[in-house]
Amino acid sequence: MNVATRSRRKECTRLQITAPNADPASVHALRHRLEATLHCWGLETVAQTAALLASEVLTNAVAHARGGLHSGTPAVRMTVSHRGGTLVVEVGDTSVRLPRMRQAADEDENGRGMLLLQALADKWGAESVRGGKKVWFTLRVPRS
Repeated sequence: MNVATRSRRKECTRLQITAPNADPASVHALRHRLEATLHCWGLETVAQTAALLASEVLTNAVAHARGGLHSGTPAVRMTVSHRGGTLVVEVGDTSVRLPRMRQAADEDENGRGMLLLQALADKWGAESVRGGKKVWFTLRVPRS
């Protein structure tokens, strides 16, 4: 994983991490990097929720980009920014297939990630971008 940019300005804090050969182990590493970063930024109140939601989105990115147009292991990029009272997490991958809500049966092991986003994020969305897609979510950061 490469840290592409990391800047800390008075009004904005930003981190971008690229995993050029993402696999399931990358999800674990990116989740822990996100949690550590949020703790460094003093955002402990949203770290656990952000890490859970990021794990869901990252897992989908790894799974669907792998089965997408590109063979081999996919490149996945996570960008995290904090501005004012909002945390924004974006995950980009090489698949052009946008996520959709599913109705998972009780015995299904998959299919609940978008439901978690719907329930826990303040806002979330997905959009096509050049070379793939980007899925994002926001969380309000309580003022201390």
